[in-house]
Amino acid sequence: MNYTKYPKGSEWRKWDLQVQTITDDNYKSINTYYEELKQTYPTKWEDLCNKVGSEDLVIKYDSKSYFFSDTVDSEKK
Repeated sequence: MNYTKYPKGSEWRKWDLQVQTITDDNYKSINTYYEELKQTYPTKWEDLCNKVGSEDLVIKYDSKSYFFSDTVDSEKK
């Protein structure tokens, strides 16, 4: 019996990947819903804050002003 793990070979599919980035006009910044995240997923929220450094930094790094208009932020230099 000739058994192969992948009898079909390669299978190709087309996908229409759409990703919303912080530069999009309809981007919803985390500061508009982070309180809900904290209540719904307290452990995951705490893990994220620990990885990033703090809750303030999570909110700061997800802000258009941080990337485009905050010229006094020393981290950008």
